[in-house]
This record gives sequence, structure tokens and C-alpha cells, in this order.
Amino acid sequence: MEEYTVKKSFGKWHDFVLLFFGFILTSLFGSLITYYVQSRNIDYQNELIQLQTERQKAEMVFTEISNIMDKRVYRMRKIIWGYRSNDERINLDNKWRDYENVLEEWNLGLNKNLSFIQIYFGKEARMKFESVIHKKLKKAGYLLQEYKKFKAKDDFDESIKLIDQVNEDIYKLDIFMLEAISNNRIGKFHK
Repeated sequence: MEEYTVKKSFGKWHDFVLLFFGFILTSLFGSLITYYVQSRNIDYQNELIQLQTERQKAEMVFTEISNIMDKRVYRMRKIIWGYRSNDERINLDNKWRDYENVLEEWNLGLNKNLSFIQIYFGKEARMKFESVIHKKLKKAGYLLQEYKKFKAKDDFDESIKLIDQVNEDIYKLDIFMLEAISNNRIGKFHK
């Protein structure tokens, strides 16, 4: 039988050269795969940091918006309670002053709040705030002002009804915003 021998391209160094090229190719492809995986991991980490930052901002916006809405409703209720319990004039004046301070705070921050709501919670949330809550609070405030001017008896029924409705609307908007935060549908992550 004849022995078949393969001519080695690199002579006596053939095995060493193949091992060397194998090492180089393995290192090259291994480095490329490692680079790809690490860059994906860095992108993921950056997105996670951005999400956490957006969540913190959204939580701050939620707290500020929710507080100012609740403050306004509560101050309106205090005025009605004052009239119904026949508070002294000075107590009523204080309640009106408290309400007017909240109203000024509300009006000074209205465009900012509308913008923040849309940026962090979307157009639907902004529309609920602007077209439903703001509209009803404005009308209830107008009715209270009319009562103050004309001292009409039992004119609180419509105001109370509006305030109760808007309180429910505020609750629904609060739930909507909290669910958005909870599900990471906020800011640039809002879909």
C-alpha cells in the first residue's frame, strides 16, 4: 500500500501557522461579538437610565398637577361649607382669599401644566385636563363668584354637582397618569 502524504504549505511550521491563524480569527470574531454584545448592553443601560429619569420627572409632574387640582376643589368646598354653616364674614373672607390664592397659582401655571401633561402623559391626558377638568372648575368657580355677588339662596346645588363631577374626573385622570407611570408609558417612552 502506498502512503498518501499531504504536502504542508508551511513546511515544518504548518501546524504552528494553522494554530496561529486559528487563534487570530477566533480572537477577531470573539472581539467583534464581545463588542456587539457590550454596545447593546450599554444602549440598554442608557435607555434604562433615561426611563428612570423620565419616571422621576413624570412622578413630580403627577404630584404637582394632582395637588393643585385637589387644592382648588377643596378650597371651593370650604367656601360652600362656610356659607352653609353661616360662618362669620371674616372666616368667609379668609376662605375666599385662600381660594383666590389657589386660583392664581392655577392660572399662573396653567400653560406649563398643560405642556407637562402632554409631554409626560400624552395628548389624551392633556385633553381630559383641559377640556373636562379645567372647564368644569372654571364654571363652578364662576357660579361661586355669582353667589358671592348676588347672595342667591340655594345656588350651591349646581356648584356642588359640578365639583363632585370634577372630583370624579380628577380621580380618573390621576388613575390614568399613575397607570402610565406604572407601565412606563411616559415622556419619550409614551406610545
